[in-house]
Amino acid sequence: MKKTVVLFFVFVLLSLIFTNIKNQEYENSNKRMKKEEVYVGIISSNATKKEYSTQYKLKVTKIGSKSANISVYLRIKGKCQLQYGDEISFEGEYNEPDEARNEKGFNYKKYLRSNGIIGVVTTSKVEKINMNKGELLEKTACNIQNIIENTIRNNIKKEEHQDILIGILLGKDEGIEKDLKEDFVNSNLSHILAVSGMHVAYIITIVDYLLSTLKIGKKQTKVITIFFLMFFMALANGTPSVRRACIMAGIGIGANLIYQKSDIINNMVISALVILVPNPFAIWNTGFILSYSATLGIVLLTPIFLTKEETVEKNKWKKIWTQKIKSVFVVSISSWIAIFPISMLLFRTISFTFIFSNLMVSAIIGTIIMLGMVASIPIHIPIVSDILFCLLDFLLAILTKISQIFSSMPLSHILVCPPSIGMIMLYYGGVFWWIYQKKLNRKRI
Repeated sequence: MKKTVVLFFVFVLLSLIFTNIKNQEYENSNKRMKKEEVYVGIISSNATKKEYSTQYKLKVTKIGSKSANISVYLRIKGKCQLQYGDEISFEGEYNEPDEARNEKGFNYKKYLRSNGIIGVVTTSKVEKINMNKGELLEKTACNIQNIIENTIRNNIKKEEHQDILIGILLGKDEGIEKDLKEDFVNSNLSHILAVSGMHVAYIITIVDYLLSTLKIGKKQTKVITIFFLMFFMALANGTPSVRRACIMAGIGIGANLIYQKSDIINNMVISALVILVPNPFAIWNTGFILSYSATLGIVLLTPIFLTKEETVEKNKWKKIWTQKIKSVFVVSISSWIAIFPISMLLFRTISFTFIFSNLMVSAIIGTIIMLGMVASIPIHIPIVSDILFCLLDFLLAILTKISQIFSSMPLSHILVCPPSIGMIMLYYGGVFWWIYQKKLNRKRI
């Protein structure tokens, strides 16, 4: 016990020192970017269309005559056609992000730093000086992103359904209309538009099925799956939620590959370190906080709620569906308990329909993900493709309707005052004490 406490405080001390060092690096980068000089950088993302501009993620490699290694968002006024890996030169206006103007308000500086970005540069003209300067893995991921988006836009009829499917498969929700996005937020279904563990589970299932069909050995299948998960992280823009899911899954498969037992809590800690060591400010990322909180809640609470029942059910299919519905219900309630105070703090809202909206969506979201992944492959087989996209259009219409119905319910989106840190700590202390007592009682039985 003493060793654990000492280790904890050493870890906290090292974290504070490392975070302070990184913070100083960001401040120094801000000072350098404020000087109005000629910037040289490499485009490191696909384009994001804004109302009056086009935005890219840019790795600044030179400021004036001096080298640099700084990531910013580049906003180019009007239309612009640039691709990942293009090296450009330009003069622009650097804007340091604002901090929270009101107490507990949105902190844009923290948001950008949690994504490894220090600020925004705006320009009206760029000069392309080179091409193909980026990493091969990321360039391939960007190209496949474009193929998937083009395939979806050319085959799904309604534009809002196109945007939702792109959000579900790639985690890109920028194109979704504001009102529709608010429906997903208010109905507590916004996590569907962020690639997470559910998507990774389906990816593993598809890869495993395809490789086993090709008669690939089990060990080779596991190795290929791990590499595919690493690639999928880049394809889904490397958000904290998808990195957590992919790293944890990769560790689990790797442990199985060398005949070792995998522990989920240890996998969570390792994945968190992999994410936080390069950028400790990722701990402020909303996706990071919610993803780890919900996963921890599911891991700790699900075994308590899902007790084995020794009942004999004559109807096999009825038993399977009963267990499936119960499992989805328990996972939803477990994650809700885990993120309840965090939602109040981050979004100033609570919901009492969270479980029911997720229960309804769980019946179709898996099918949407699987069909979407298959249909996005740019191989057009007339009848098969038409059937797939018609089914997707129908399921996306149902998903949209569910979000609209639950969004309009009074108990789905109740505004509240954010709780204090002390109240949140008291809440989680109570939850952990309850879990400890439950496990203690089970050992005594």
